[in-house]
Parts: sequence; C-alpha cells; structure tokens
Amino acid sequence: MARKKDISTLNKELNELKQKKEKIQQDINEKQAELFSRILEDYGIKDISELDLLLKEKTDCNNMSKNTENEISDMN
Repeated sequence: MARKKDISTLNKELNELKQKKEKIQQDINEKQAELFSRILEDYGIKDISELDLLLKEKTDCNNMSKNTENEISDMN
C-alpha cells in the first residue's frame, strides 16, 4: 500500500511540474511577444504585417538591383 501511495504522490508531483512548465512557457511566450512589439516600436514599425511589407519591398529592390546588374553585364 505504501508503494502505491508513493507512485500516486509522484504522479501528482509530476502533473504539478508539468503545469508549472506550461505556465512558464506561456509567460516566456508573452514576454517575447511584448519585447518584439517594443523592438518594432523602437524602429517605428507598428506591427508584424508592416515589417513583412518592408521586408518584401527590400527584397524586391534587391532583386531589381541584381537583375539590372545582370543586364548590364550581359550588354558588355
């Protein structure tokens, strides 16, 4: 009987630890989101969709620049 109680106690403690782990992970995720938002604000970016748009524009400009360089090289 004592062994069964020990297993039950261990299972209970394990479940409590799992719940604590989940809570800590949620807290970490929330803090990361807050930090990311503050970093975006520091750069004058309102939200992630604006950042995505800026990245797309930058990528498009880089691609156009590379294409122009290739066209100039082909002309020589």
